Amino acid sequence: MTHPFKDGVKCANITKKHRPLIWECMLGTVYARSPDGTVKYFNYDWTAARAFAAIDHHNDLRISRVKTSYQGWPAKGKYALWGVNLN
Repeated sequence: MTHPFKDGVKCANITKKHRPLIWECMLGTVYARSPDGTVKYFNYDWTAARAFAAIDHHNDLRISRVKTSYQGWPAKGKYALWGVNLN
């Protein structure tokens, strides 16, 4: 597997348009958000999480820590892959 946050610009500031797409929960487990806003747990399957989040349908991908709780997901301080939805 390639890096889970592949294609993201590391430590770039996020804007109000960015939403968390995939993020680590605990000990390598992963959550992902689909383009319609559904959040799903994927255990350790980062590849399936990337597919669920439809990474190809987003632009301006950025990797950044969560500074405040974003509607409860992901937890503050965790790294997440953020993107702007094109839909």
